[in-house]
Amino acid sequence: MKNTPDLKERKDRVAPYLKELAASFLFDSFSEDFLKREGLDFMIGVPIPLAQEDLAAFAENGLPVVRLADNMALLCGADPQFPSAGSYLRYLARFFDEKLVDVLVEMGGRHLRDADHAKSAAYFRSALLLESSHQKALFGYACACREWYLSLDAETHAAQMQAFKDESTEFFEWCQTLYPEFGAAYYFLGYAYLNLGLYTKAKLTWDRFLALTPEEEERQEIEDRLDQLKDPVRIEEGINLLLSGKLRDGLAILETYVHSEYRNWWPLHYYLASAYQALAYVDEAIEGFHKVLELSPSHIDSTRQLAELYALKDDGEKAEKYRRKVEILQQNREV
Repeated sequence: MKNTPDLKERKDRVAPYLKELAASFLFDSFSEDFLKREGLDFMIGVPIPLAQEDLAAFAENGLPVVRLADNMALLCGADPQFPSAGSYLRYLARFFDEKLVDVLVEMGGRHLRDADHAKSAAYFRSALLLESSHQKALFGYACACREWYLSLDAETHAAQMQAFKDESTEFFEWCQTLYPEFGAAYYFLGYAYLNLGLYTKAKLTWDRFLALTPEEEERQEIEDRLDQLKDPVRIEEGINLLLSGKLRDGLAILETYVHSEYRNWWPLHYYLASAYQALAYVDEAIEGFHKVLELSPSHIDSTRQLAELYALKDDGEKAEKYRRKVEILQQNREV
């Protein structure tokens, strides 16, 4: 199938967090005579990945092909750019048929259930190296990344969480693209879009999920979520109208939410103030940007806009006050 994810070519967000797994392997090699005798000339000079507990057995009697294959698959999944990865995949193809992908997916699922996130992700990735459009491998890998970031602490692992959120979202999207009738991907993808604040995309994704799933419990859950999304979707519609230049149409929607339960959502006031500024409603814009700073005191663009608006009103004292605040905020951001 065309247009499938290529782990060997794409930017790899996850490999940095699989370095420990990749580094856990030690290396030995087959003898050249053995490789020639077995018709494995392509493995000459290729290091063989071994776990610590494999070393003695490999040196004495060798290891079963299944064990060697397991090590190679894990290492390829952990680091698709590993110099010998191509040889390892060729070795796997030599000894196993197409069912190997299903075996790797099963191993990924087993480690996912055991919360061994690194090995789970590595097995799913190795399966995708062998068959990039495999439905269960795509979905399993997306789920493994999701479970991994859900297990992390946001304060101490913010960058890692973001990497795995982005990866899981991308691979749920691959599932949706390649298997448009596969409902489970839409379920998780809707939550991913919701967490990104993409309310309309979440709604459309969950609408598709409801069209595909007969499970009453899951349907009820998503129907409840969709009911909660009605106002955020409407607000997003208003913002999109503003961004497309339809200022009065956008304002007509957003102004109805100023005194609603969304009154403390600073982006609402920011977009309203920006629209007022574009329409030269200076006093309303100033009031709106002040409301943003009341809710988000370090919002630098609102501070900058207040400096410009007070300058328009020939209020030099306040204009200078907010210019100085912009400088302080920029300095704090650089520290």
